[in-house]
Amino acid sequence: MIDFGGRAHDVAIIGTKISKDLTERSSKKAQYDFAKDLLKNEDKYEAGIFIFYDTSGNFRFSLIYPQYQGARRIWSAFRRFTYFINRDLRNRTFMQQIGEGDFSDLNKIKKSFSVEPVTNRFFDEFRFYFEKTKKEFEITNKNTVCLWLKDRYGTEEYKEQINKFAYTFLGRIIFVYFLQRKGWIENDNNFLKKIIEKENSSLLYLNFIQPLFFEVFAKKENERPASIKKQYKDTPYLNGGLFERSSLESELEARGKFILFDDKFIRNLILDFFENYNFTIDENSP
Repeated sequence: MIDFGGRAHDVAIIGTKISKDLTERSSKKAQYDFAKDLLKNEDKYEAGIFIFYDTSGNFRFSLIYPQYQGARRIWSAFRRFTYFINRDLRNRTFMQQIGEGDFSDLNKIKKSFSVEPVTNRFFDEFRFYFEKTKKEFEITNKNTVCLWLKDRYGTEEYKEQINKFAYTFLGRIIFVYFLQRKGWIENDNNFLKKIIEKENSSLLYLNFIQPLFFEVFAKKENERPASIKKQYKDTPYLNGGLFERSSLESELEARGKFILFDDKFIRNLILDFFENYNFTIDENSP
């Protein structure tokens, strides 16, 4: 029994094995409807924790409960918070939020499923890595791109150019994570990590990240260079401006100048920051 708003109620805990392999999107609506129907028919339950799992070690871990209008349940309005756990990912958020959560009452359970602490932690770290990206940019490109920028711009505009580059670069990486979680990069949910972890990979920004942005996502399949077509056989063209070269990047390319980053920094950025947020949590979406 747990306490909910001064009243004692049961929380249902239901585990169900799924015959097919679970993915982030598979069977979400059917599982959601199953959970809602159970809570409607068994009105002694104030909420339910539902675990849908497959034979491969993946599972969906959901908290579902009805909304209230005063003391009356609104059966047409449910809240759902869900973690999808992939056995091949770190699932750090799930481990922290659920593993360290307090399940002594329903409000505390809701807090364990809340995305707000995760969001706050992410943006705190994002600010740190934004500043670090700017610093690394100036260190690595000190005698090349930075000299060219200083000759071209005053102090404030020089700083603004680096600010814009850092925001765009990190924004692109975030979007790449959304894409690979959908399996849109060579059908691989761990594409970035696998490339970055290869010991023989070098000049990662120039040889891997930049081509992924500009030669893959920004170009239709029939317009890609032969080497890119060979490497990327199942990665779509994205019809949008995020992965097109900025005016700065276009001018640098025209002048034969290249932005570089130390491989140690790229590995730190991917493996120690972005990989720590390899999770899927959604609220209310079927």
